[in-house]
Amino acid sequence: MLNVKLIDGEEFKVAVPTATADASLTPTGATVEARLEADGGVFVDLTGSANGLSPEATIDARLLARGEEWAWLAAFIPEIDEIVGSVNADFTARGRADEPQLQGELRLNDGKVVLPAFNVPITNIQARLTATSSDSLDLVGDAQAGEGRLAITGSIRDAISMKPRLEITLRGSDAMVLNWPDYALVASPDLSLSGVGNEYKVDGRVRMDRAEILVRELPEGAVTPSADVSVVGREEADTRATRLSGAIDIELSDSVHVRAFGLDTNGI
Repeated sequence: MLNVKLIDGEEFKVAVPTATADASLTPTGATVEARLEADGGVFVDLTGSANGLSPEATIDARLLARGEEWAWLAAFIPEIDEIVGSVNADFTARGRADEPQLQGELRLNDGKVVLPAFNVPITNIQARLTATSSDSLDLVGDAQAGEGRLAITGSIRDAISMKPRLEITLRGSDAMVLNWPDYALVASPDLSLSGVGNEYKVDGRVRMDRAEILVRELPEGAVTPSADVSVVGREEADTRATRLSGAIDIELSDSVHVRAFGLDTNGI
């Protein structure tokens, strides 16, 4: 049991998974057996062997996962809450260690997550991740956000390399994006995300179908210097993090209402 204390002082307990592992390493090869278990019937099993310790060695590995209750993940990913859903996964990797052949599938049925920052539950999640070749994973899924729908398709190429190539498309209609008293937004996105390593690009459009936005004051840090500005005497932050570029067209419907600093779009 893990005791978690938030910045605001709130405390709660989370049942974290238990893990066991047994591995052996010799000059002629290696074997591994590992298992992770958690409440809600969750388990992840990994077994594998290799007949050598070089990139040319032959490997045979299998990953199995089952479960429906994933609340313990929120202790490690605070951006996501109330994680539930039936997960069934079975993947194998066989062949040369430097070019293994991937096969298998992960299915998520009747999933639900809550994004605390947006106060929006994403429900009725159905998704499938399939390994179809030596280095590729294909993704397809859909979900409900408010009264609207979201659909995602994509692929991950060079999935087991240091620089996987990602191509994702997200489309939706009348999807609830924000749901706060001062910020409520229903939108229809049509976006594509692609990139390699830590360089990604997002393009497309987002139609704001309905919105109620009240801006009482600018949040701290709303205006910051450009990334190419150097300040004498200031220690510069590490810039090796993931970088995102691109262009998104925003379309506003007649049902978008913004009130900010004396401006009320109802009067325009």
